[in-house]
This record gives sequence, structure tokens and C-alpha cells, in this order.
Amino acid sequence: ILKGEVQVATQKADGEFLTLTTMTAGEMFGEIALLTGEAVRTATTISNAGCELLVVDRLAFEAHLLKVDLMSRYIMSQFC
Repeated sequence: ILKGEVQVATQKADGEFLTLTTMTAGEMFGEIALLTGEAVRTATTISNAGCELLVVDRLAFEAHLLKVDLMSRYIMSQFC
């Protein structure tokens, strides 16, 4: 999140959203899906007016990982 804030929420059985937390500039979301390649979401993010977000393309991220040394890749593999 470069600017603004987003709410992280989950949808209840009745369709209503329950806010879990609010994230602000400097925080990030979606990193687990980027690392694992899984499309399953654990929550929904809802942006408030005036948000500016940085989007990291999966292919660009993977290309960057190829440049990361072997030890770093091993450590990351242990978490994902």
C-alpha cells in the first residue's frame, strides 16, 4: 500500500462483511498467493477512497527470484 488504507474483511454466512483489520501505507497483502501460486483467498481487501497500490506481477516476481541466491530460495521454500 503506497497511499491510503484498505480494510481486510471476511464474509459471514449472511453475506455481511466483518472487518478484521485496517492496513495503511507501507503494509502489504496478497504476498502468500504470490509466493505459493495458490488462488485461494483467506480474506477480502476493500480499498478506501484515495488508495494507491503497487501491483507485483507474478512473472516479474518469479524472474527476480531466479536472481536470488540459492540460500535465500531455500529459506523461502521452508515457509511456503
